[in-house]
Amino acid sequence: MFDKIRVIMLDVDDTLLDFNLCMLHAAKESFDKLGFPFPEDLDKTFHPINDSLWRELEKGNITIDDIHANRWKRILLALGMEEEAKRGAELEKEFVYRLRFAALPVEGARELLDYLEGRYILCVGSNGPIDQQLRRLTDADMISFIGEERVFTSGEIGFSKPQKPFFDVCLDRLNGTLNPAEEPLRPEEILMIGDSLTADIGGAHDYGMKTIWYDHKHKGAQTPGAEKADVRVEDLADIMALL
Repeated sequence: MFDKIRVIMLDVDDTLLDFNLCMLHAAKESFDKLGFPFPEDLDKTFHPINDSLWRELEKGNITIDDIHANRWKRILLALGMEEEAKRGAELEKEFVYRLRFAALPVEGARELLDYLEGRYILCVGSNGPIDQQLRRLTDADMISFIGEERVFTSGEIGFSKPQKPFFDVCLDRLNGTLNPAEEPLRPEEILMIGDSLTADIGGAHDYGMKTIWYDHKHKGAQTPGAEKADVRVEDLADIMALL
């Protein structure tokens, strides 16, 4: 199935880096800095709101600036923290800054990169700011497997996964890193590994790429959109047996 693959594109958050742990680390520091009480089970409120905002971004309905303007205000209101919500923009600024230094890996991510290195050209395709993702991948000791020139982010490209222009730019830049004697890459020679069925799997599949869905939440093959994944795995280690 993957015998013609030349390039592997990896998502960052919840594929290489554990976004929940990174979020909690950055949020705790930010709440402490602003003197806010830190709520128990913050993740249960944070993720539904954050995920809904990112889905709207993926659809092109809002911008990243809209997320920054509204995310923590909505989360704090949902937590019943009305006074703190008035400082939602201030909390967002602190959180985004501190998230740049949160680089906690998903279990097995470094081992997977070590296995893939030398077998394939590795790159990153992420919805996020370029400086943030470069810093986090560097701090996680992962950037050496990939190379800064092959870290592609929506913040730098100007389009988000799953939009076609995002993948157009990635393909063009990947071809620019090849030896001139090599044949240009085709979409079907690129394998996307990611956790999002919309941004990663749906976007890459529609572009003509191969896909592996890292189903770390164990949603199952009957989840809408799962049909666009060539393979579903629940553990990153399972990917090594496929490649």
